Amino acid sequence: VPTSVTVVLLDLLNTSWTDQLYARKGLLKFLEQLQPQDRVAIFSLGRHSLTLLHDYTTDSSSLIARLRQATGEIPTELDASTPNTEAQSELQRLGLDALADANQREADFFATGRIVNTLSTLEAIARHLSGVPGRKNLIWLSGGFPLTIGFDSVPAIGSTREQRTFTHETDAAVRALNDSGVAVYPVDA
Repeated sequence: VPTSVTVVLLDLLNTSWTDQLYARKGLLKFLEQLQPQDRVAIFSLGRHSLTLLHDYTTDSSSLIARLRQATGEIPTELDASTPNTEAQSELQRLGLDALADANQREADFFATGRIVNTLSTLEAIARHLSGVPGRKNLIWLSGGFPLTIGFDSVPAIGSTREQRTFTHETDAAVRALNDSGVAVYPVDA
């Protein structure tokens, strides 16, 4: 029975393409330094799902080979969740505030999807690790993601922008990780 396991989560959903490449380089360096007793699995969080790239192993060469085969993703949801401020300003200048507001609502929609998917992924990993004895580590390589929407600026008069926190979803993910005894180490990609 292993005394500890480590899960590495490559967060492709919330990480820019260039940061994904940088994170992969860092992960390869980490994997090259594994000790024979280290049990590691690699998952990736992509646009539509959580994918197991390699199950637990002590064989760092097989982890490295699998990581080199895996491809990154162009994070379209990440780009779509960032409003085009220049376009919004131009629309407002032209008196088309409703269109500027719609651009912001669209960005918020994609940000909400990223947040909910990421938190549910953390819950899924916690459930996956719940039956594993010993120390459980989750190394989360990510560009980060917001925990609130709509609180970054004062809404314009007449704006229909939603203000939302994700307290329920965050609490559920944290509770699942705590109940499973998983230590989370977020690493900025």
